[in-house]
Amino acid sequence: MKKENQIFYTIGDDRQEEEEWEQDEPGRIVSLDQIARRRGIKNRQGQKAYGGDEPGSNVYGLDMYLPHGKRDYASFPPGKKRPVIRIRPDISAVNMDQAPKSRKDSSGRGAKAAERVQVQEKGSRGRKGGGFFTKLFAWLLMFAAVFVAGVGTGWYLRGRDGKPLANLAQVQSPGWIKQEFIRKNVYSRPAVSLRQVKDIVIHYVANPGSTAEQNRKYFDGLADQGEEGVSASAHFVIGLEGEIVQCIPISEIAYASNNRNGDSIAIECCHPDETGKFTEATYESLVKLTAWLCDETGAGRKSIIRHYDITQKACPKYFVDHEDAWKQFKKDVRAYKGDWEE
Repeated sequence: MKKENQIFYTIGDDRQEEEEWEQDEPGRIVSLDQIARRRGIKNRQGQKAYGGDEPGSNVYGLDMYLPHGKRDYASFPPGKKRPVIRIRPDISAVNMDQAPKSRKDSSGRGAKAAERVQVQEKGSRGRKGGGFFTKLFAWLLMFAAVFVAGVGTGWYLRGRDGKPLANLAQVQSPGWIKQEFIRKNVYSRPAVSLRQVKDIVIHYVANPGSTAEQNRKYFDGLADQGEEGVSASAHFVIGLEGEIVQCIPISEIAYASNNRNGDSIAIECCHPDETGKFTEATYESLVKLTAWLCDETGAGRKSIIRHYDITQKACPKYFVDHEDAWKQFKKDVRAYKGDWEE
């Protein structure tokens, strides 16, 4: 090997000091590994690289020394001291995994990785917490769903298919209804306002062969009872010949349907025998009157029930004993078309 191509390296600790050259023969190349092995240099993790007790730097380049270049080794005879020149190596030669945390976070691939982590964390927080507009949209959507469900449930329960709720005090009865209001009293006409009608309730008088006038007189006579009297009445009574007598205004409650007195209108029907079956004339008047009440009060033609549907009492008896007859009656009411002024 030519003398001008010889390169010599030295290695030392962090202090600026002089060190003695190794007793190497001229022309011999001293490598970092060889020197580290002789001096017992430790790496940054405190682990010995090749044995020895002296503290030192990472043997793979973190604390390098400037090579002496093309110098004549003979000009520095063994046993002489020469200055040691310490330099900071190029950052590209440093393993970033061994660099301090601050240097990882401030530049290079470490900074980009930290930036990606921050973006991921921010996105994760956004997905977990959600933004203001996202929450607002979710609340509006939930409110709309609840509103639609409430309205739909209300219409379903009410079964409305007629006019809106009417002012009952202003409803005028047609000429085919005979108005004979009974006296105001605590037993049969308490004169309590009826503000809305949800259902039309069908009854039977349970007194075979009696007429509409006779039943109307019975309701009126309850006013003359003593302190422990009976309470009973109905808005309408339909006779055996199909006559209709109105006993109480539809804007007031009647004592006929138990806990449904406050939101229903009661129709009592006469019948010729114990079966409770109505005459043809009574049935036709019942269909017509029920359809008119459903339309005029806004309850709708599906809002028809029996007294039985409220208390399980067998009233009207024939419609309880014959479910098919009851279903047919409701169909007839829904299909009825007539002139209310006839």
